[in-house]
Amino acid sequence: MDLKNLTIQNIWLRLRFSSYFRDVAMVSLGTGIGQATLLISAPVLTRLYSPQDFGVFAIFTTSHMLLTLFITCKFEQAIVLEDTHHNALNLCYLVMVFGGAVAFVFTLFFLFFRNEILSWSGNSEFGFILLCLPLFSWLGGMAITGYYWSHRLKRFDRAGTSAMASKLAQSVASIILGLIPLRLPQGVGLMIGFAVGSAFQSGLTLPLRPKKLEKVFGQPFRLGITSAVRRHWRLCFSLVGSQGLSLLAGNAIVYAIGAIYGDVRLGLFALATRMVAAPSKLISKSIGDVYRQRAARQYQLRGRFDDLMLTTFNKTLSIAIVPDLLAMILVVPIFSFVFGQEWTEAGEYARVLLVSGLFSFILTPLDKAALIIGAKAYILLWHAVRLTGVISIFAAAFYFNLHIMTCLWIYALLQISLYIFDFFYELRLAKGLHPSSIQVMSKVSHSKGRSVDTQKPSFFQKT
Repeated sequence: MDLKNLTIQNIWLRLRFSSYFRDVAMVSLGTGIGQATLLISAPVLTRLYSPQDFGVFAIFTTSHMLLTLFITCKFEQAIVLEDTHHNALNLCYLVMVFGGAVAFVFTLFFLFFRNEILSWSGNSEFGFILLCLPLFSWLGGMAITGYYWSHRLKRFDRAGTSAMASKLAQSVASIILGLIPLRLPQGVGLMIGFAVGSAFQSGLTLPLRPKKLEKVFGQPFRLGITSAVRRHWRLCFSLVGSQGLSLLAGNAIVYAIGAIYGDVRLGLFALATRMVAAPSKLISKSIGDVYRQRAARQYQLRGRFDDLMLTTFNKTLSIAIVPDLLAMILVVPIFSFVFGQEWTEAGEYARVLLVSGLFSFILTPLDKAALIIGAKAYILLWHAVRLTGVISIFAAAFYFNLHIMTCLWIYALLQISLYIFDFFYELRLAKGLHPSSIQVMSKVSHSKGRSVDTQKPSFFQKT
């Protein structure tokens, strides 16, 4: 995609005559409007719910992501890989039935060990989380499954609409529950709103059916599910391990802040993260998707794509530097004015997050080289180092009684160091210095009647 030619007229022509561009626009627009709805509703929610409510809700959402991983076992990822709609629909039912069984087992576990878990956590407000977490995580798994099912059927309009409707339903339900004069446990209104959004998304996508689909229940249905498990269990279980490590590395800070500094400061941190990360993630993900597509193509043709990586780096740097610096200056008074005086401290947290967020916005879209080349061991090692670093920081914070701002600055420095190291290592991979890249370059060169030096270079060799 040539970014220089994206004028208003060309965009309109693409939307009218390019089905691919139109499909991408439908999904992106629905997702963007949904995220914007959450951001717009935030000033209302911060006046209906306390920082402690947001802190308990942060524990819930983090636990929800981890539990959903086990409920679906990532079988929804294989829906788009199946050769027939029949087999793909069997996978939908597999996630629904298997996920329901896993959720039921977790419910029994939490019921039997409820007192022990609450005693260990030191917070009686988590009682409602333990009871509702498996059911709400199952609903979240159904929403994800429906999203992939709609993509499988190429119903991108429904995928975008469901993403938008789910966030709208979540915001409206959370606001209504906040206005009702009931004494609910901490964060329950936000949790129920989250579950309502998941139910809306799954309800708009899972009932979709392709034309002329035959009956799938009965003996063929059971055999189809068994066959689907045999085909995809290795891939899906490997994804559970890798993405589970990634989720733990990215969200361990939530549990750490809650355990050391309490739910109130966790709620302030959760709002700061939400406001800082959501807009930048949406933009950087779009840039990263375009970059990954072009980089994969160049890798297939040339065995390297370092020039594209450096060009994209210059673009993300030019886009991010001025807005981020302005945000660092204005973020504290903006938080105080928009969300209320009670949330002023969250603005201080947001300023720290903006420092590491600048590096994240610039460098995260470029972290696709290891994925394209297939350096899976490096990806797992990077997340393992990140998780170890976060645990070490908060162990030191607990032992030395560090102030939360000191802890957040150390955490930001850890993030920046990891992003910078990742950039240079991924640049090395993009230059074709990985064994798999050398094989690709060798094939390309031989196909053109040339030879190439395939000697593996040292990690410390200058290039």
